Amino acid sequence: MIPPIMSPFNPVFRRSMAIFVAVAVILITLGLLWMDATTPSRRSNYSRVRADMRYLATAIESYRDDMGSCPAAAPFVEPNFPPRLTTFRNPTDEDGMGSITTPVSYITSLIVDVFAPSQPSFAYGPLFGAEDSPGWVMLSPGPDSVYDIRDFKVLIDDDGNLRGDFVLRNTYDPTNGETSIGDILWFGEARGTEGGSD
Repeated sequence: MIPPIMSPFNPVFRRSMAIFVAVAVILITLGLLWMDATTPSRRSNYSRVRADMRYLATAIESYRDDMGSCPAAAPFVEPNFPPRLTTFRNPTDEDGMGSITTPVSYITSLIVDVFAPSQPSFAYGPLFGAEDSPGWVMLSPGPDSVYDIRDFKVLIDDDGNLRGDFVLRNTYDPTNGETSIGDILWFGEARGTEGGSD
């Protein structure tokens, strides 16, 4: 037997249920509105990262045209930055070698990655493990702010070819959802071969 207070015929119970349903509808509506409000900002951040990478790629290729090799990369040690990834050389390095910002200003300053604002810039380094390699790669952790690729060497197989299957599995795709895993990658042109960066 249903207790009298919980009977659907009890006016107090009916009012309580009406209030509960109204609050539930309001909360669900607010949740959907919040999701719609955050989606465009994530998409715009993805577009911004791609545009920033394109801008940096132009600077890197201009440097390579003038100097004959890619800008030097140096380890950057910070808790959230994978230790096997490198970034652009700091222009104040002890050996006095220049970077893409000095002494010739290919860009005026390094661009901060919106998905990793505590880092100096995008992760960057040679693709085949040598500073004068025919290719280079730049990457951002993507919207989840986690580096899924933690070492540039995993991008290349034993024969020196790009591991396309691995790259596809670990590349962020905005059509997979706003917080799906994967990094945003930009590959530099391998000189002497067909193909390019984007």
